[in-house]
Amino acid sequence: MMIIFSVVYQKLACRPIVSLPPKGLNVLKWCVLIAILLGLYWPLLGGNVPAFRDTYHFYYPLQVWLDQQAQTGNYLPQYNPLDGTGINLVGETSTGLFYPGRILWWLPGLSVAQRMGLFLLLHNALAGAGAAYAAARAGQGSSARMLAALAYALSGPVLFQHTNPIYLIGAAWTPWALAESYTLMHSGSKSWQHGALPKTRWWLWILATSCMLLGGDAQATVNTGLITVLAIGWAGCRAGLQTKIRARVQTEDSSGTTVSKQPDRIAEGGYACYLCFQACVMQVAGPLARLMGAVLLVTGLTAAQWIPGQLWLSHSARQTSVHDSASVAESSLQNPADLPKLLRTQLETPLQSPPRQDTYAFSVAPWHGLTLVWATVGGHFLPEHSRVMAGWAAEPRMWTASLSVGLLTLCLAIANGLSRPLRSRSLFWWLVVLLAGTAMLGNYAPVGCLRNLLTWIGAHEWRDQLPADEVGGVYWLLTQIVPGYDAFRYPAKWSVWFALGLTLCAAQAIDQWPSRHSPVHRPARQHARLHVKRLCLWIGSIGLMSLLLWGILNFSVGMSVYVGQWWQQVRPDPWLGRINIAAVRWTIFSSLVLATFVSLATYGALRYLPGRHQPLWILCLVALELGCATRAWLVSTPPPVVHASPDGSNALPTRVWAHAGRASFEGIDDPSTDGDRVSRQVKYQQQFALGKLHLLQAGTGNLAALTSLTPRALANARRPLLESDTLQSENKDLDSALAWLGVSRRLVRDDQLRWQSIDDPRPICEWLPEPLAIEDAQPDRRRAQQNTLYVKKLSASQLRLEVECYRPGEIVVRLLQDGGWQSRLISLDNPRDVRTMKPESSHLGLFQTLAVPIGNWTIELDYEAPGLRAGASLSLFSLSLCLILASWLMWPYFSRPKTWR
Repeated sequence: MMIIFSVVYQKLACRPIVSLPPKGLNVLKWCVLIAILLGLYWPLLGGNVPAFRDTYHFYYPLQVWLDQQAQTGNYLPQYNPLDGTGINLVGETSTGLFYPGRILWWLPGLSVAQRMGLFLLLHNALAGAGAAYAAARAGQGSSARMLAALAYALSGPVLFQHTNPIYLIGAAWTPWALAESYTLMHSGSKSWQHGALPKTRWWLWILATSCMLLGGDAQATVNTGLITVLAIGWAGCRAGLQTKIRARVQTEDSSGTTVSKQPDRIAEGGYACYLCFQACVMQVAGPLARLMGAVLLVTGLTAAQWIPGQLWLSHSARQTSVHDSASVAESSLQNPADLPKLLRTQLETPLQSPPRQDTYAFSVAPWHGLTLVWATVGGHFLPEHSRVMAGWAAEPRMWTASLSVGLLTLCLAIANGLSRPLRSRSLFWWLVVLLAGTAMLGNYAPVGCLRNLLTWIGAHEWRDQLPADEVGGVYWLLTQIVPGYDAFRYPAKWSVWFALGLTLCAAQAIDQWPSRHSPVHRPARQHARLHVKRLCLWIGSIGLMSLLLWGILNFSVGMSVYVGQWWQQVRPDPWLGRINIAAVRWTIFSSLVLATFVSLATYGALRYLPGRHQPLWILCLVALELGCATRAWLVSTPPPVVHASPDGSNALPTRVWAHAGRASFEGIDDPSTDGDRVSRQVKYQQQFALGKLHLLQAGTGNLAALTSLTPRALANARRPLLESDTLQSENKDLDSALAWLGVSRRLVRDDQLRWQSIDDPRPICEWLPEPLAIEDAQPDRRRAQQNTLYVKKLSASQLRLEVECYRPGEIVVRLLQDGGWQSRLISLDNPRDVRTMKPESSHLGLFQTLAVPIGNWTIELDYEAPGLRAGASLSLFSLSLCLILASWLMWPYFSRPKTWR
């Protein structure tokens, strides 16, 4: 059938397409990519939001709240008092307040959900355009550029980042920076001198890395710098090795003939080393100096983001782990009055470094490499839980549904690596693939593999003597040599570089195919095409045998029952519930069918189609394969109903407590019952796991679910609360401790999950209790003159209080104080009496206190993110410097006299 279809394609379909001019054909190819992206994101453009993970329960509610603030004229809110005990929005880099693409969130006439869909679509298209640009910078043709754009934009590590937009921003700008890093390798080569490659555009490298950092993906920025340093080092080593070192010292006699003099081996070797070192230094010095200048500019341009972010990071639990002293480990809430003492004890404990397991939390297991061949064989998250690999005991925390870049892309990349001679331009791409592929394994390092081997053979004594699992891995090496790299916990972020390297290697291979403009069949081109044909034939044969075996096993009732019982014993996922056996079978079957069809169709095309038509056929098959696979990676749902946040008189948030770790998906619905699985999981995200609960219920914030950078003091307070919470309705000690923190409701489980009220929760603002003197003979008079407090307004970055103070006292404000709150007293009796107050750094390390003198006062508290003013000043200075430098460089062009014909 494939042969007949190929012949029909050759006779009919090829003629009108090939007859198009080259520009028209290129436009047609890009229209295919745009059509696929529009088809994928069309539900989001229509008003839906992604149904899974961070985009639904964190980023969408955050953007709704930011949109509400923008409607009031506050386009840069610095503090959100409704999230937990309050968070610094500028220091919390995931908000991306200074990212240039944030202008898309202000487009008129669109809902917040539609703006989010447009934001994700444009960044996915930006990723594809960047891959095409990287291929163009490597001197590749139109078909190679289109393949790079298709495979990278629709790959699993990139497309699945719609569930985490800040990582999609990093993936979108990565190829633009990598393209400029690639040109550094050829700055001293002959191809550079003859004009085959353009010079490095440092302004584009600065723009890409700055957008990564401003968008909130700091690890992608650091990885970009590491790859650039690797490119410069690689260029220097290659320049030293390629230096023509003469083994003989040549002299010229009086007759003009060259005479060779053979020196001793020691002198010859030393002179050769000197020439190699000289060539390396000359090749590395210039690009390294320019890189340092570019890094300084990026540092200055993004100072408004990274300076407040660094200060907030030092204040969070990510920088220093929750203390693990004996007094804390053995503590429990036997008495609610012990909570302040417990907090004080934890805060006085010496700080500790982050635990190792957090650094390697999101690693990619080696068996995920199967998804490179069979795109969806790993299973799906939604609408049914069919993740086959979730049943394996060593499966890490989930990161992406697939590593697939397309079966044909993988075959082309392998063919490019097997072709002889391997072109020097491909070596750098393969170096990126090797580095990223080993770094994304994380703690699946040589020591970890050796530990598993010793466990399997029963050598437990030797196993216990080994160091940690991650020792010996590439990611572990990066944490040892790069300062601060251990603060990241995402080895799987390197999967983006892995996918990009593979797509560019594949683009290099397809660029070797003959075309109308280069009809000469070179041996290297024939060799690469032969490898692709053989690989596709092997994969197609394996796919046919697997489908035959799959059918035999399905007819075997005993085998089906055995596999089903084994999967039923797997522990349910707290987000997805139990694995659906029928969905597992379907994902495996569909993945095998898709890979078999694509491989056999490719083999038929390479066997029967002319060489000039083969690249277009391969592009169509890549689009077909990835288009079918990506439909399972993007599941959308109508957005949650969001209530307006209070922003007026007496608008105080109501805090709730939910132990999301124990409030699992199983507690809401039995997954065996009929119904929409997406709706049930959305219900779970809306009610229990979810960071922005105050948007679902007006004025309600969840104390137990914050942003990624949880304040250290709150993390210390939450630890004993989590240990004491068993979701039982009767727990007076826990209720008393939560009431002291200002929590009014907590999640309990009887027959089902529900919210239970807590008696007498402490208000957000109150006077600290003052003990009554025993010798006071007039308690009623003292009680009649008690200090009063009235909250006029609580909004983003502002708090207004009115107090009547008959005796000096202190007010506790249950909003996190990270050094940004500033306050002043304005006398109601004498408006000229204005006093600046300095709030205490914290109340028991968690809240702030205000000392108030006698009188009637208005207390104004305003928030300014620590480090914002200094960072903004440095950013404006750097921007001015860039504009001056650009004007100076462009002045000769504009001052040149114009000649008109």
